[in-house]
Amino acid sequence: MSSVLFAQRQISPGNIREVTIEKFSSLVVRNDVTIMLIEDRNNDSVRIEGNKKFLESVKVFQVGKTLIVSGKGHKRLKKEGIIYIPVRNLQNIQVNAAAKIISYNTLQSPVLNLLINGACTVDIVVNGRLNIRESDGYDFSYTRVPNNTNTLSERTPLEK
Repeated sequence: MSSVLFAQRQISPGNIREVTIEKFSSLVVRNDVTIMLIEDRNNDSVRIEGNKKFLESVKVFQVGKTLIVSGKGHKRLKKEGIIYIPVRNLQNIQVNAAAKIISYNTLQSPVLNLLINGACTVDIVVNGRLNIRESDGYDFSYTRVPNNTNTLSERTPLEK
């Protein structure tokens, strides 16, 4: 039996904004924010939680099948709030900033392409193949975790 505990700063009801989205297959991140990806087939809105500065600075919009997370200027907003994005069959993630991308649950993507174009942190679990590419000037390191373990303490990293 394993337990997972999430602690979160209390946010008043006025510090939440929702943005309705349509089905998308690509995510582009252009600002230093924290994003929680949630595999959810029933939700069609992005939830943005944070302080007033965060809500005013963050922009989430769509261009075709691409969801873009941007902001006013290049402010560091990772500690100011969090953006919850429901995904289904996500195919591409492009990170052009020092963002932090986390998956809340296992993403059900047969193939997920990740392009690193910023000093970012990505902590995701994918039930499929993950292809990682970095732009010039960026390197990456990763740890693969076997998917047949029962608890977090039993996981052992594998070599690249």
